[in-house]
Amino acid sequence: MDQKKLGLTVPQLIMGGVMGLVGATLFQVTKGTFMGTLLHWVVGLMLLFGIGFVIWKLSSNKRLAKATPQATETAKLFEAEPGMAVIYVYRSQYNAALIGLDLILDDKPRGQVRGYGFYRFVVPAGQHMLSGDQRCPQGLSLSVGPGQLAFVEVLVPGDAKTFHYVFEWQNDIAAAQAAIAKLKMYVDATTVSV
Repeated sequence: MDQKKLGLTVPQLIMGGVMGLVGATLFQVTKGTFMGTLLHWVVGLMLLFGIGFVIWKLSSNKRLAKATPQATETAKLFEAEPGMAVIYVYRSQYNAALIGLDLILDDKPRGQVRGYGFYRFVVPAGQHMLSGDQRCPQGLSLSVGPGQLAFVEVLVPGDAKTFHYVFEWQNDIAAAQAAIAKLKMYVDATTVSV
């Protein structure tokens, strides 16, 4: 979902609150008059439009299947897989947390990652490519050896006018594991029908 189109910047929220207060005051002042009745209809239509707009924007988020508590607990042990590589992809930031960001691994859609969630992918050792949709300007190529763990964070920079997301390889393993320990785990879309 594009924040630019959604328009959820702090100044816009403040302006919306001020306009709401002004509208409520005008509604009370003109109550019982023709202007009051007209204002009542306009406010009602605006409210319906606003609710419909938010539902439409959020409908681009795909339903995510959460992993079982046992699978999550096992994933948070951060154990290597013999002869295989493990890639953890996580998102632990508040910025645009409800927006599902497409996650594509080696040209296969694997799901969406939202704020405060992670995936654990067990893959053959070697070169792999993480990418996203049109809001992800460039992917991340990573080489992961047998028995190696890789940690990749999905970041949404703070500029709402040019909403995009990026993948960043995390070298600070302890910090990445500490972040993931607080997150919920999602199931790889290629292993379940969602």
